[in-house]
Amino acid sequence: QVATMVMGFSPVANQVFVGPRAGLLSGARASQRCGNLAMTSARDNENSHSRRAAASAILAAALGFPVVRVSAMTEEEELKKLQEEAARLQGLFDSQRKANENIPGLKDGLKQKADVGAKVDGAVEAKPKPSSSGPEETVKTLMTALKNNKDDSGLQTVLDFTSPENPILENTKFFFNQMKNSKYNVLLGNFDKYEIVGTDKFNSDGKQVAIVQLKVTAPFKSMMINSVPSEYLLPTGEKSTSAIRINWQLSRDKASGNWLSDTMYFQPPPSSE
Repeated sequence: QVATMVMGFSPVANQVFVGPRAGLLSGARASQRCGNLAMTSARDNENSHSRRAAASAILAAALGFPVVRVSAMTEEEELKKLQEEAARLQGLFDSQRKANENIPGLKDGLKQKADVGAKVDGAVEAKPKPSSSGPEETVKTLMTALKNNKDDSGLQTVLDFTSPENPILENTKFFFNQMKNSKYNVLLGNFDKYEIVGTDKFNSDGKQVAIVQLKVTAPFKSMMINSVPSEYLLPTGEKSTSAIRINWQLSRDKASGNWLSDTMYFQPPPSSE
């Protein structure tokens, strides 16, 4: 007969008993037997894993897949690998920095822009010059300057084109005030257009003199604001505009040969106009 074995443990006697007839076994012997059983089971498991790994390798080789052998790196090998990777990254960083050395940064760009701006701001604009070819050319330059009289630049051009004998050079402040606070203010950028309608030339005291006759058109409102007397106004065919006649007298400078300004004044229209 095969009797069913029942294992139990007595906490009082610290003994293990097996079956009804086996008698009492000491706790030490029972522990040794259990340890032997555990070691046998571990060897069986290890052998089982080895067999499964070998079977997997054989199957992979049969199917044509590569067999990858994984071996753990030592601490020295892992440190060497990290050092190699650090050296590679440092090389990439150094090459990128060298490539960017010639690329200007934001500060360099702003400094360059400031330097260019300083050169432009510091440049001296070319001043207009009087003409030696004819009085009409000088008058055209003067009228253009007055039309664009920014910061009194047009009035300054008139002074620059004035003949040495002209008395306005003795009191330039009076000249500026007289132009700005009288009917002549209509010529300081407050007209629409002008045209040269004629030129008279003659000699006076051994000098060549010319009177250039102009017709200046401006808004009627501008004429009223600048107190242009109605007896100087000419019709233009449009209700919103009026015209005036201006005579600009010039003389030819003997030293330079340029036509310079002597005087300028309003000319009343002939009665026929």
